[in-house]
Amino acid sequence: MSQIHFKIGDIDPNAFSIEYYDTLTKKSATQGATKLFNDDILDLFSEVDQRTIAFHAGKEQALYGRQRKHIKSSALKDKKYIFLIFVSLYTVVFFTSNITGSTLVSLGSIGGVSLAVPAAIFIYAFTFLIDSILTEIYGFSIVRRIYTIVVFTSLLAIIALVILSLLPTVDGHNYIQELVFYGADILRTFVVSFISFIIAEYVNTNIIARMKYYSRRKHGIQPTKERRRIMVRFISATSIGTLVDSFIFCFGVFLFVVPVKTILVIVATQYTIKLCYDIIACIFSSKIALYIKRLEKTDIVELPSNNIAKMVGFKIDTERCSNDYGKY
Repeated sequence: MSQIHFKIGDIDPNAFSIEYYDTLTKKSATQGATKLFNDDILDLFSEVDQRTIAFHAGKEQALYGRQRKHIKSSALKDKKYIFLIFVSLYTVVFFTSNITGSTLVSLGSIGGVSLAVPAAIFIYAFTFLIDSILTEIYGFSIVRRIYTIVVFTSLLAIIALVILSLLPTVDGHNYIQELVFYGADILRTFVVSFISFIIAEYVNTNIIARMKYYSRRKHGIQPTKERRRIMVRFISATSIGTLVDSFIFCFGVFLFVVPVKTILVIVATQYTIKLCYDIIACIFSSKIALYIKRLEKTDIVELPSNNIAKMVGFKIDTERCSNDYGKY
């Protein structure tokens, strides 16, 4: 039987620390209740002291358990799930557009003029919608990072498809090549799409960020008018960004493939569809932007830099960027 020679001297119930001393050496020490309860020296305390240590250890575990649960739930609430969803959608839309951009879809004719658009237009128009919402919430620099990453992840996917399409097959038919690359100049489409996307999205995000910056500087935050101003920013930026994108993409993909007159018809038709998409979508996207701002407590106001090094790079200029959410 172990000799009992440790005795509790003092207890701090708030810190769950227990001071005890050795009756033989008269030396004292202090430990947390849980640590002391799990220590080998517990058997050297009397039964009464052991129950006291167990009681405070239980209270300590119960409290820290609740704290850990609270911290975990708070962390889950703080995760940017909405942000990740939008980035994922952005990637899917851009990649799908690349492999469908060279296919022309007939829309009938008006006054004897045949109307046609790239198949990608029916999904690619959403890039400007997503781009506008992200810029309105997170600012110019963050979105510039996003669409650069989106482009390069799509490039990796295209490279993977090319490599897989070149592998030898058992029956002589590589269905990846036949379904994705046969009759469609995917690589040319991707290069042109890359150029048009980078330029058009830069124009779109730059206009929104600048309009927002000067609007806040002049009028401040006026919650009752904020949604209307968001809609004005979205429509103004989209009307210019989509025009730039349509010209670059259509001439880049279809020049020397179809007559120039046909390309101009494609540009006009594509621009009209894109613009109609985004004007109608502004009714909902402005509400979505305001909702996410409240949800994530984020409303970045940023003046894009005219410095080419900062414009091309990924560094965020904190002197030109601030979160206005706390001013509401």
